[in-house]
Amino acid sequence: MVTLLNSTENALTKDNNPRVFVVNQPMRFDKEAGTIVPAIDLSPAEEFGQLEFLLPDGELQGSPEEVVEEIREGLEHFTKDDFLLLTGDPRAIAWAAVIAAERSPVLQLLHWSRVARRYRVASVPLRGGKVRVA
Repeated sequence: MVTLLNSTENALTKDNNPRVFVVNQPMRFDKEAGTIVPAIDLSPAEEFGQLEFLLPDGELQGSPEEVVEEIREGLEHFTKDDFLLLTGDPRAIAWAAVIAAERSPVLQLLHWSRVARRYRVASVPLRGGKVRVA
């Protein structure tokens, strides 16, 4: 299940499972269909939890202050058990990582392995400890 968060919807999943916070879904134009479609399939990340989008698809909308506030609201309940999937606009990725780091002592980042053809976890302790990549 994929959801776009807003301030009233951002709560733990009903069963308290980890969530995958997707920063921003990159989009592309599909010539055959004549429409804008997701540039990448994020469904393999669902193995780690429910996908929750912090920002609308495509280009960032609004001023930097507005975008940062939207990310802040989306990550309000981010915990050490959640994951951050760093896709989309590099500015939004940087802002989301900083905000998530304010909320949790550990950042669990998902990155795509072309060799394994699946997402892998880079667990980054922010207050000491060793970085783990699985």
